[in-house]
Amino acid sequence: MVTLEPPSIDKVLTGTLTLPGSKSESNRALLFGALVPQPFSIDNCSDCEDSQVFLQWLRRLGIAPQETPDGVLQLQGHIHQVAPGQYEHHLGLAGTALRFITAASCLVPGVHVLTGAPRLLERPVGALVRALTAAGARITYLEKEGYLPVRIEGDPRWQPLYFQVDASQSSQLLSAILLLAPLLPVGCQVKVLGLTSHSYYALTTALLQQWGMHWQADGDLLTLVRKAAIPARHTVESDWSAASYWLGLAAVRPARLQLRCLRPHSLQGDSAQLEIFRHWGMDLTFQEHTLLADSTQCRIAPLDFDFSQMPDLAQTFAVLATWASEPSHFTGLHTLPLKETDRIQALVTELGKLGVRTEATPVSLSIFPQPHMTHTQPVATYHDHRFAMSHALLANRFPRLRIADPGVVAKSYPAFWDHLAQLGYHVIPD
Repeated sequence: MVTLEPPSIDKVLTGTLTLPGSKSESNRALLFGALVPQPFSIDNCSDCEDSQVFLQWLRRLGIAPQETPDGVLQLQGHIHQVAPGQYEHHLGLAGTALRFITAASCLVPGVHVLTGAPRLLERPVGALVRALTAAGARITYLEKEGYLPVRIEGDPRWQPLYFQVDASQSSQLLSAILLLAPLLPVGCQVKVLGLTSHSYYALTTALLQQWGMHWQADGDLLTLVRKAAIPARHTVESDWSAASYWLGLAAVRPARLQLRCLRPHSLQGDSAQLEIFRHWGMDLTFQEHTLLADSTQCRIAPLDFDFSQMPDLAQTFAVLATWASEPSHFTGLHTLPLKETDRIQALVTELGKLGVRTEATPVSLSIFPQPHMTHTQPVATYHDHRFAMSHALLANRFPRLRIADPGVVAKSYPAFWDHLAQLGYHVIPD
């Protein structure tokens, strides 16, 4: 448990924060670095738990990443060089690793058993396994069909020419296959039967193009048409999901913040949040790769928004919507029940503790703020990092707000509570 005490609301909040590297970009870079034959260096790689799962996977295979004194991660080795054997990989709660490592393991010599924490075993992998096995991969379910644990017989000689994948539940299923590009033959095709969270697919293809791999799109058919020179180094942009908590903090009290290592033309879909904050009157400008946020004229207004392209921010804006004067309506939430917890139901429960009425469906949430709100219970976090960070914003309404299981933020943002303290909040462990 942790208790939060905010600075005086009359004080303009000021500070400069260096946000963690993007989890989504870091994990794509880590997988790519293991698939290319030459050394590949990653600067500003995320130190979150999900990325640590990727690093543990690489070390288990004998591909030992090395960190230089200036924090650059150097990957040397190649998955085709892995000694054949029996491997068991525990993926914790890492949903990205669930999809990416499942696909990559089909090309790694040896037999690989993938398992994870109980919640990860509830996250579906059936559509990806069907796509891989139809193309010749050898994957067997060890318990429940469609879910981990699975047994994969890796074969470095596998050279599939065609995949058909339904990514309507998660774009990561499609990205997992596209990221195999360094080891797939030119001319390989991927037919996409459905796609959600298009922004994450766009991130994958844009990064691969930077790294010399070009997937050409013709409607719902993607073709690998080029493999060019591979750069020796990649710098990961900071995480726009992480930025949402600080911009959200600025939205509920006067603030002048500087958020470092963000790009004005980002590949991350979550950068679209700037449109909402600007609509609310926040002044947002860039000085090179630093975002300057001035919220002294900001006022939260009701929000009617489709979150299908940035679902990870729905919780942040659900909390912010309690400051609005009229109801807000969120759509495009169909992936939220499949996350670390059922995020829609968890929001209904926790907002209900505030006295906020909600109306929810499996794909939408309506929030009806109340003029007088109370909070008498600790915020439950449901083993969900984003729940802890988004609900920390409520400390500005409820001094001495208590949040359960604060360590859960390590999944994506280990320094979150330190950064909150850096801005003047008292973060008191219970």
